[in-house]
Amino acid sequence: MASIKERNIRRFYYFVNLSIFLVMSITLAISYFINAKNDYERKIELLSSSIINQKKLYLQTIIYEKINDIEIIIKNTRSEFNSTSNSVGEEFEKAVQNRVSENIRNTILPDSGYIWINQILDYSGGENYGIRLVHPNLPDTEGSFLSTADEDIKGNTPYKDELDGINNDGEVFTEYYFKKMNSDEISHKLSYARLYKDFDWVIATGVYLDDIDVLIKKEQVEIGLTYRKGIRVFLITIVFLLILASYLFNSFEKRFVKLINRHNRELESKNKELSIEKDKVEGALLKIQEIAYLDQLTSLWNRRAMYIRLQEEASRSTRTDQKFCLIMGDVDYFKKINDTYGHNAGDFVLKELAGVFSEAMRVEDSIARWGGEEFLFLVNASDLEEGAMVAEKLRTAVERREFFFESHQIQVSMTFGVSEFFIDDNIDQVINSADNKLYLGKNKGRNCVIS
Repeated sequence: MASIKERNIRRFYYFVNLSIFLVMSITLAISYFINAKNDYERKIELLSSSIINQKKLYLQTIIYEKINDIEIIIKNTRSEFNSTSNSVGEEFEKAVQNRVSENIRNTILPDSGYIWINQILDYSGGENYGIRLVHPNLPDTEGSFLSTADEDIKGNTPYKDELDGINNDGEVFTEYYFKKMNSDEISHKLSYARLYKDFDWVIATGVYLDDIDVLIKKEQVEIGLTYRKGIRVFLITIVFLLILASYLFNSFEKRFVKLINRHNRELESKNKELSIEKDKVEGALLKIQEIAYLDQLTSLWNRRAMYIRLQEEASRSTRTDQKFCLIMGDVDYFKKINDTYGHNAGDFVLKELAGVFSEAMRVEDSIARWGGEEFLFLVNASDLEEGAMVAEKLRTAVERREFFFESHQIQVSMTFGVSEFFIDDNIDQVINSADNKLYLGKNKGRNCVIS
């Protein structure tokens, strides 16, 4: 009886210990798989959002540049009409539309990308709310009416979504399914549209998101493989330990501790690997941002980055009723420097000027290489008089700096135009105003400030 009772106690002891072991092992495995799943999902989300953000910035840049082209076309057309006719009504608008349409059709974007224009007839939407003016992908449909009730193959209403965004913000990002260029394939597409109010035009472009969809599917497949591999390893390990524990129960505790330590090391190793991957992604993002926002020659902001900063400052100024100024500066006789000393000398002057500007400007102000030898300065919390003082400070600093290149002393001066931003101003108009004053200074002899 005693031996039977002892055997039963031992069996019960074995059962309890093995059960505890199983519960602990399963708990650790579940924790591991949950953490692994969460880390992979965060990785997918980070990669997806990174690609989307870069594509959005790319689309905005295309439309901003195209609107600048349209402004130039309108300006040139208006000059022609003013010199040849007293009427600039329907004929003027028709001429602008034809020239813009030709410009749009001649614009070639990477990966079969294109730009299109719709004209809004009724901002409240509905049937025939707009007309398709220019569409290189669907040229046969140009001139046809559009409806906010139209749907894509997934039931999305892209025209309604676009019109709602235009009415709310003047610009909008939308996602829908549309036919690819020179193909009947329907694919997932991301578009950016911006309103050009003077003609009630919606100017838009887009990219297809096949690469993001493929990347996400690939990551999902890898996750599935990781799960199945982990489950197989876990089951094999459990079976092996159960068999081993049935014969070597005296070493159960030691082996159990080793098992726990091994699982902890695996978790730590996986966490380190994921941390390394995260650091790589973050490093890549920083590199992309540096390429997207910095001028490679001067290390100043480039035109794209400065334009985004100006939009933010205009919004803030409108909310807080705080003025700011823009200064447009251009190097005098820069072509003569290149012709006399070579393009390397011109690059040297531009890089040296970036250092002069950084020394002369405040930390809270912003500087960008706007294009070629032209620079744009944002002077926060200042009116026109204060902006002119900053411009004069910049002009004096440039004039006093000695530029030595390969034993040659290069005389450098700059001309500046200053404009002030008021509430409800259009930032493009303020930029154009500073640019016009700059060229007025050029005509007046250069090396001066016009405000």
